Amino acid sequence: MGTAYCADNISTEELETIFCTCKNLKHLDIPRGPYTVAEIPLEKWINFQNLQHLGISCHLKPGFANAIVKYCKNLKHLRIYYSYGIINNALTKLTELENLECLILDGPIDLYDESIIAISNNCQKLKRLEIAECMIVSAIDDVPLSSPSVLDELSKLQYLEHLNLRLVEKLKDSTIIAIANNCENLKCLDIRECTAITEKALVALTNLKNLQILNVSFLDDIITNSFIIKLKGLRKLYCEACDKVTDAGIIQFIKNNPDLEFLNVCSIDTIRTNLIIGADQATKNRTNGIILHIRISDASILQASKSIIKSQWLVVGCKDVPYF
Repeated sequence: MGTAYCADNISTEELETIFCTCKNLKHLDIPRGPYTVAEIPLEKWINFQNLQHLGISCHLKPGFANAIVKYCKNLKHLRIYYSYGIINNALTKLTELENLECLILDGPIDLYDESIIAISNNCQKLKRLEIAECMIVSAIDDVPLSSPSVLDELSKLQYLEHLNLRLVEKLKDSTIIAIANNCENLKCLDIRECTAITEKALVALTNLKNLQILNVSFLDDIITNSFIIKLKGLRKLYCEACDKVTDAGIIQFIKNNPDLEFLNVCSIDTIRTNLIIGADQATKNRTNGIILHIRISDASILQASKSIIKSQWLVVGCKDVPYF
């Protein structure tokens, strides 16, 4: 066995065999399968002392967390797939991994406020954090918090480059502003469907000088031309179903971002063929070798684009691309 293993249909017996025999393994990624991690003896984790990347589906319990922290001290990337069964004191234990640079918790999940605080205080090397679809609840009475202040603690992660807060309950302006003010290395931000935030948070986002990838899809009440034309340095923008932006605003945005690689403007009723004409003009003289891919869902515009596009640096279609 080499230094990496990835499978999506592995049994518990096969997984235990990997634990027992692959002592030099550095990368193990098993998104889903009929296996049960709880049936693997905890002492077997000692064989994974060289592990740096772990992706696994499990109910996150204290014994599991203790074993990882004890034996997998070199772990940098941790992803818990289908983490509906998170026990938050187990998650707090995992924040003791001193070399952790990436933490991904596949939702939907409930996270205690103390878990957010532990991540913010202990994971100082964290560059990537994904807690999409989480609901923050009080450790005292298990009811949703009325204040978003605990999420503001994430702004302590000063090395953060990639943050996914999609559909996070109670995400409000204060958190976005704190992150924009303190996480100056942030390159990628996903806040789609976080409908509690307002234009005040968007103003703060325009101050992120290193931001390259932004997803504000389905924030149709606040995403406007005046916002997107203030964005500079982006490589990818996702603003699906944001009906307050128009052809004129998007064309100016393209001009302001000459390194733009991808733009998702699906399900925007205000988009017309003028966008394709403007994008064609804006890209035809590109000298950076970057092709702009625009995703559009309107079949009539897609058809019309075939005769409009002359620029070798523009492609219009209906396919999406992975943005992280």
